[in-house]
Amino acid sequence: MRRLTNKNDSLSLQSVASSSSVQAFERQQIENIYDRQRDLTELRAGFTEVQGEHNVQQALLLLHNNANNCFKLINMLQESYNTVAEKKKTAKSAENPFRSNSAKTELNDAEVAHRTKKDFLIFALHELMTAFTSFSDAIGSIQLQDTSKGQITTVIDNFKAYIRDLIDEVSKTSNMQIENVKQHEAEMCSLLDELTEKLKLDANDRLESIMSIK
Repeated sequence: MRRLTNKNDSLSLQSVASSSSVQAFERQQIENIYDRQRDLTELRAGFTEVQGEHNVQQALLLLHNNANNCFKLINMLQESYNTVAEKKKTAKSAENPFRSNSAKTELNDAEVAHRTKKDFLIFALHELMTAFTSFSDAIGSIQLQDTSKGQITTVIDNFKAYIRDLIDEVSKTSNMQIENVKQHEAEMCSLLDELTEKLKLDANDRLESIMSIK
């Protein structure tokens, strides 16, 4: 009987150690999310300083970085969803009482971490939309060439549409299709590159026009 008790004690200690390890990992991931939040706060403050055209390229770089942060968060959310699914299977299959309690604790911790990541990702995507709206407002103060104005506006509108789609997908679905997210990522990065190139070309055209007048 004592031997059986020792075995259960050993399993209990192993379960506690495993749970502590999982909790430490989840805490670290949440700390990483808070780091991202500070980055977003600084980014938003930076956009209030975008007054002249000389800041446009810097603002585009900030947008690139912000979008990349969102995609990293999306990958973290997908990983946490997979973790929750695994913990659910473990909790259902656990027969030993000690193992069962530990598995339920780990599942609860994983679900809390997943909800935290999901909520922050939605916040981050809204921040990206706010930053991009501020950027498009700043662009509106620049006298763009007629030939490029419509193209740039189209790129900006398309980018906003992708952000809205991502917010909708993250908000309403329990399991995002990572393939769809990756497609969004590729399209959004392509649009940012296209926007950068079009703004450069427009600036060069206007500079040539000014030089020709002189």
